[in-house]
Amino acid sequence: MTLAVVAVAVAAVLLTGVGTTLLSWRRSRSLATSQLSNEAAALVPFVTGSEATGAADVESDGAGIVRRIRAARQALGLLDASVLVVDASGSVVSGDLPEGVPAGVSASVSDDGATASGVHGRVAWAAASSGSGRAGRHLTVVLTREVPLTSGVLPWVVLSGIVAVALAIVAATVVARRVTGPLVAIGGATRRIASGELDARVGDLGPRADVETVALADSIDHMAASLEVARGSQREFLLSVSHDLRTPLTSIRGYAEAIVDDAAPDPKRAAGVILAESTRLGRLVSDLLDLTRMEAHQFTLALGPVDLVAAARAAVAEGVPAATAAGIAIDLRAVDGQILVSADADRLGQVLANLVENAVRYASSQVRVDLRSAADQVRVTVTDDGPGIAPEDLDRVFDRFFADRPSPETPRNRPRGSGLGLTISRELVVAMGGTLVAGPGHEPDGSGTTMTVVFPLIPPSI
Repeated sequence: MTLAVVAVAVAAVLLTGVGTTLLSWRRSRSLATSQLSNEAAALVPFVTGSEATGAADVESDGAGIVRRIRAARQALGLLDASVLVVDASGSVVSGDLPEGVPAGVSASVSDDGATASGVHGRVAWAAASSGSGRAGRHLTVVLTREVPLTSGVLPWVVLSGIVAVALAIVAATVVARRVTGPLVAIGGATRRIASGELDARVGDLGPRADVETVALADSIDHMAASLEVARGSQREFLLSVSHDLRTPLTSIRGYAEAIVDDAAPDPKRAAGVILAESTRLGRLVSDLLDLTRMEAHQFTLALGPVDLVAAARAAVAEGVPAATAAGIAIDLRAVDGQILVSADADRLGQVLANLVENAVRYASSQVRVDLRSAADQVRVTVTDDGPGIAPEDLDRVFDRFFADRPSPETPRNRPRGSGLGLTISRELVVAMGGTLVAGPGHEPDGSGTTMTVVFPLIPPSI
């Protein structure tokens, strides 16, 4: 950054210097030719010794003219000065043109008082003519002067360029440190995060950091915090999965060993436990696969018109045996006829079955399933009269393996889930265009939990 700023400053100084030099050179040329023209016209009567027409007899006063032209050359600081004797035809009779003056200048200034000027290289010249003398001859005074290249501007350009480059270096260094300092801090934090230190943070960059850099640092800190939470959730998820796998595996292994050793008092009951636990393991693995597919966006749905009333009746019928065994009553309140929603029939049945099973698991005596339709949506509520959920944890019930409320102490009579049912249910409902939220129950003491599913209705014309 410093090199770039200095390079820009140097380029600007060079361009300014070149432009200033060219303009100064053009002005010097113009000024030199103008001054020489005036001086040549003024010198004509001086060198000829005549204040009238300048028609002096050159041959009679040649030595005087030479003295006067030398004096003028010295006084005016001329590079060269010459007096030419020109005849009526414009040919030079005597005298030499200074170097750099075009040969035809004597003819171009043949008239009395006529002048001509120009520049050859770095030499400016001017010529002026006197009046005609004897035999039509006249004098032509030719002056030359060196044109200064910069007229004293170049030293100031160089000095200003040095000052500008020095200021550019100082400014670039300050800006570079101000910009790169926070970037170095951000780079260090990101390297630590990449190496696994998810608790690393960029922190405060100080008051001199610009807004964009501060926003970048805040974004990185937010990302690190999210990654840290995700790692914690992943760790909890793995621990929960390990626990949920170990428990049924322990039961299966214990009962299997008892059957092999003829130590099981009731082999049929032991086989039933093995079957139930293996079914639970299969369901857990299936739920894990479903959740993995949904998170990888590899989960497909066959959406179409589905009768929500029929799906709710089927889910309730599926949950009645487990509810009856646990002493729980299921009350379905649905309208007659059809309520069509756009959904995947199998996955909608899975969602409703999960909600009914979850309610039976925590209910004390009753589960109620209500269907209510409005102008453009249908609402399905599954309510239990269990211990309920703390208000701050209502949304967390959809996290993996979250369990915040105790279930009744009848584990063998209650359906046992994988701990992923509500998580999968919410993902499926959202994927089908609906919403699933948890809320408090309707018991007078504030206990119980309500799961509410909302789907948009299919218009009757479809």
